[in-house]
Amino acid sequence: IELHLSGTSQRGISNQLGIHRRTVFNYLDFLKSHFGDDLSQALNLSETSLWQLLHMEESPSVRDDLQNQFSVFQKRLSQVGVTKRLLWEEYFQKEKGSISYSRFCHLFREWESNTKLSLRIEHKAGDKLFIDFAGKKLHIIDPQMLIVAKQHHRL
Repeated sequence: IELHLSGTSQRGISNQLGIHRRTVFNYLDFLKSHFGDDLSQALNLSETSLWQLLHMEESPSVRDDLQNQFSVFQKRLSQVGVTKRLLWEEYFQKEKGSISYSRFCHLFREWESNTKLSLRIEHKAGDKLFIDFAGKKLHIIDPQMLIVAKQHHRL
């Protein structure tokens, strides 16, 4: 926190502390979601309190509550622009920081592995083509039509 507040980059913090830069990012991201952009408030906590905040384990009621909501979360994930990070942030705000993002993802993967069905399709290589149409729709623009439209607009 002190290194971050002094202006040291995440890569610099990673190098100085000997931890992966993604870990630095995750800790800072978690702290910012808890304290806002001003992390100086986090320096007022004792080391024990800060450790407990960063490594909190969910209570059984939190775990049960998440288990009940995961089916809704899974449906929302099929919507364009919805991510696990977004779902966690909404949950985190509603539940006042009851679980970390990494723990949320771990529990979601655990739940998903117990509920996910799969279908094995056997076929000859090159015999069929499978296309995934997930994500935003593709837009095709005819450049000739744009030129005609611009010329018509100038008239």
